[in-house]
This record gives sequence, structure tokens and C-alpha cells, in this order.
Amino acid sequence: MDRITCVVLSLCSSLALAGPEWPEVGDAGSTPGTAQPVASGGGGTVTKIIGNLEGSGLPDTGLGDYQDMYLIEICDPVSFRASTLPEDNGQADFNASLWLFAFDGHGLLGNQEAQPGLTSPILLSESNDGTGVMLTTPGLYYLAITGAGSVPLSAGGLPIFEFLAPGEISGPDGPGGTLPIDSWTSPGDFGHYEIALQGVCFIVPAPATTATLVSLGLIGLRRRR
Repeated sequence: MDRITCVVLSLCSSLALAGPEWPEVGDAGSTPGTAQPVASGGGGTVTKIIGNLEGSGLPDTGLGDYQDMYLIEICDPVSFRASTLPEDNGQADFNASLWLFAFDGHGLLGNQEAQPGLTSPILLSESNDGTGVMLTTPGLYYLAITGAGSVPLSAGGLPIFEFLAPGEISGPDGPGGTLPIDSWTSPGDFGHYEIALQGVCFIVPAPATTATLVSLGLIGLRRRR
């Protein structure tokens, strides 16, 4: 069974809830191995991801919740946009950061503030720090949101990104930038968030997986808004 089939099956019950907006189901996890797939049997575009960073002591696990990571399909790389800015119909009631990773876990883009003085981040299809990162290929990526103070690390505890200027959309230019994500730094801010999206579509399960889910009655209902 391939990796996508496995992760989609692990969240199969959430497929019945899929609509233009994706509500976090339980806790989204914080690494590629625990990321929540944004999947729907019917496909279509995703306009928003809505969730919460709960901070310390999740009721079901007792663990901290300071990062949420989602497996998404970027179907239009040129128009890709992820934002918590109110003018984009996004929201975060804490000082947030956004991060994008390739499917193999390597860092691509990170932003801690859309403009100097703001607490809302934005990711576009390319970096603006001179690293030359540009999204050109549709496919599966990991999108993560954290609070200020929590940044991604590669093996050995090395930061993947380095921010030298306010408003920077950084490429993976940190000392750990050539390696995939392994962990995060200490806990950061937390709270409710709504990530407005462009150029993102639902992951459609592989045919064999879809047939299994249909037989279980888990595909076919789409949440109406």
C-alpha cells in the first residue's frame, strides 16, 4: 500500500465532511508522518483550512499542540497563496508563521509576517529573499502553521530557514536547509486560525482507496456551506 493511500485511509472518516473549507479533524500533527491529509473523494478547490493550536496538554494525549501540518495538493503553483491576513479572508488570533515543505520533507518557503509590524503571515509561489525558490510543479506538499517562537529544524537541531529582513518569504537558507524537517523548536504562541488558500485542491484518493471508502459509505456526502 502506497504512502498516500495509508495517510488517506487513516483519515477516511473526515472525507464525508469535505467542502470548500477544511476543518481540522482532531489534531493535525506536526511532522510529515503525522500530517493531516486534506482529502475528498470529489476533489475540487480548497479555499480555507480552519483549526486550532491548543497549546499544552491536549485532552486526548496530554501532549502539546504548537504546530499543525497538513498534506495538500497544490494544483496551480503559479497562483498559490496561503495567508492569515484578514484582507485575504484569513485569521489568526495569535502571532503566527506559515511554512511549506516538499513531499520529501525538505523546506521550501517560510514567512513570519506578511509586512513589518504585522502578526499575520503569507506564502506566495516564490521566495523574496534571493534564494530563488519558485513553485512550478503541481503535486503534494506539506503546509504548516505555528506560533511565533516555533520554527522547523532538520536533524541535529539545525534551523531550516533564516530570516534577515521583516516581511521576508524565505527559502531554505538556514544551516539545516539542505535536510528535511525533523522537529520544531520550543513551544510558541497558539490559538484559533483560518488559512485562506489559492491554487490548492483536495487530494483525491487513489482508485483502490476510493472504492474501499465508498464501500464503507464514507464518500459521497459533501458539507454544504
